[in-house]
Amino acid sequence: MTFSGHYEFLAPRGAGKSAYRDALCGLINSKSAVKALRSRSAAFAACGRRFLPGFAVKSPELSCRAGRIISKTFHKRNLLELKAHEEFLDEYKETAALLESLPAGTDSFMYWFRIVSGRYQLSKRYLKPDEIICYGGGFVFCLEHLFGKAETGYIEEVLSVLPKPRLLIEIKAEEKSLIKARQGRGDTGPLPEKVRQETASTEKLSALAGRQSIKIVSFFNDYSGVRFTADTESEILKSLPDAGR
Repeated sequence: MTFSGHYEFLAPRGAGKSAYRDALCGLINSKSAVKALRSRSAAFAACGRRFLPGFAVKSPELSCRAGRIISKTFHKRNLLELKAHEEFLDEYKETAALLESLPAGTDSFMYWFRIVSGRYQLSKRYLKPDEIICYGGGFVFCLEHLFGKAETGYIEEVLSVLPKPRLLIEIKAEEKSLIKARQGRGDTGPLPEKVRQETASTEKLSALAGRQSIKIVSFFNDYSGVRFTADTESEILKSLPDAGR
């Protein structure tokens, strides 16, 4: 099953997931964490779609019913999300049965699975044909927390019944740039080793997602400004679902 109106980002920490998600959605971050409208590229503005961030947005220009409900359940973990998750399991019996055989140490996977399945049910109910929800993770985090906890064959089986995003936008960057970005956040410790491990993990997750026939758009962040190249924009727009275009 695929989220026809869901995009996700895949990248090691410091590569710019949040910044590029906000750029795609027409947002800009300030140091006070206030979100403000900004001009988006002509290509995204003319595509006839609304790219919505997967978190609560108070600005009426950027909010919609789907965005408010989905992000509210994601952040506040309220009864609406839990109910949607239970509805998902009731509807997809094969998924519920498979999850009963999860190996030990997969609590983090189940946490993210509840979020992803809740999003899926709520999107089917509320998301409009011209709206795309963009997340910094979800399906990717499910992959991350299941990888290494079970045999590859079992992982492939779980992924076959896990709701998937329509598109993964993969951001790559040089090791020295990732280290500098994380130092700017106050990260300490053996950063070169951490960055190499996370980059390798991202590459494995990308390959695993690719084997699930998920479309992946990859681009390189050179930290010269948060903007998509024309080629990347073109690849993102090609992935848009047909409904409502």
